[in-house]
Amino acid sequence: MRIKVFRRFIHGKQSACPVRFALLVQLCFALGGCGVDAMVRDNNKAAPEASIYVVSHGWHTGIIVESQPTLIAVPELAPLFHDARFIEFGWGDHDFYQAGEISYGLAIKALFLPTDAVLHVVGLPKHPKAYFRSSKVVEIIIPASGLAKMLDYFHKSFKRDRQGRFIRLGRGLYADSFFFRAHGAYYALYTCNSWVMEALTEAGLPESWWPTLTAEGVMDQVKCYRDSSNRSTVNEWSTEQGR
Repeated sequence: MRIKVFRRFIHGKQSACPVRFALLVQLCFALGGCGVDAMVRDNNKAAPEASIYVVSHGWHTGIIVESQPTLIAVPELAPLFHDARFIEFGWGDHDFYQAGEISYGLAIKALFLPTDAVLHVVGLPKHPKAYFRSSKVVEIIIPASGLAKMLDYFHKSFKRDRQGRFIRLGRGLYADSFFFRAHGAYYALYTCNSWVMEALTEAGLPESWWPTLTAEGVMDQVKCYRDSSNRSTVNEWSTEQGR
């Protein structure tokens, strides 16, 4: 029951005054629209590419990748997610992210005090757009080399115990999901969405001029990248046809 309450909160179906207040503060620093001029990726057709998915759950974003390359790059997850088709990675405040019931104290603490972070890893049995029907899901194409760098970023985000093992904290918000201890600290100027943007930068997306702190800011950047990439591909195709 506690998990269901939090899931409704994430998807915007429960009052979230503290988070709305937090977002207003963050929006003072967030970037509106596209944050870079150079939004065109390398369109070398010979270079292998991969699809990834950025999902917005309302105030929180995550990145979804196919399980096969993920479990090769992060083999510690293989025993838990060997049956998954896709895997989502999300990062956030240790207490706020895992809480079954949200309080003003948790929201204020998460926003204004640097706190320990956790990773939320979800195994998806089907396509992200079918699994997260009530969330916004955007597919983008990145170079395979960018995918490898992003997966390495995920791998290094996990904290380890003295034996070098991932530190699992318990069940996550969905049927096949878990929380793990993570590196980094969550606070007003570095949120779950900042972490996602760092991962996307590792994957090859242009770096934003300003901190991207909100889910809306992340999705704007992703859509700009996707649209610019599509336009570049169309222009390249048109040029070739004219030769």
